[in-house]
Amino acid sequence: WQYEAKDKKSYPSKGMSLQAEVSFYTDTLSTYDGHTPFGAASVWWEGVYSITNRFSMIPSAYGRVLFGQDSPYPFMNVLGGDTPGRYMPQQIPFTGISFMEIFDNSVVVGRLELRQRIGKRNYFSLTTNYGLTDHNFGDILKGKQLFGIGVGYGYDSIIGPIEASLSISNQTKQVGFYGSVGFVF
Repeated sequence: WQYEAKDKKSYPSKGMSLQAEVSFYTDTLSTYDGHTPFGAASVWWEGVYSITNRFSMIPSAYGRVLFGQDSPYPFMNVLGGDTPGRYMPQQIPFTGISFMEIFDNSVVVGRLELRQRIGKRNYFSLTTNYGLTDHNFGDILKGKQLFGIGVGYGYDSIIGPIEASLSISNQTKQVGFYGSVGFVF
């Protein structure tokens, strides 16, 4: 299930996105690799709130939980990058992790981006996020803590956003660079 109500695809000034999904995985319609099937439940929410005509707050929350038999590698939780589902459907963005990394069965992430428009098409942003991960969802509050922060610049061009950012997290412990040109497909 998916709901999209933002005023623009790139650099929206108001609106919201919401996505929820439950999946079950089998190889014979009743089992997976001779065992009980496994599944995943995920939710993603992002809101865009204009504080002034040039400054926006963009909070978001992501979560994904695997349940049932141990999940095969291609279905595990993945964090990293700036766009949800960019390289894998279950990919959760996390500022400070530039590449995709595999995480435990349960993952929750809260994120806040502060974005300032300068002129008509230039945007500067400060993004921070906090996450928790654990094998069991019931123990997630005691799980591994993840922190990340980043700064970025974007230009709203005719071919789509042209962006560059620097970020760091307690997972990578090194500054990462990310750049992109054009719309995400």
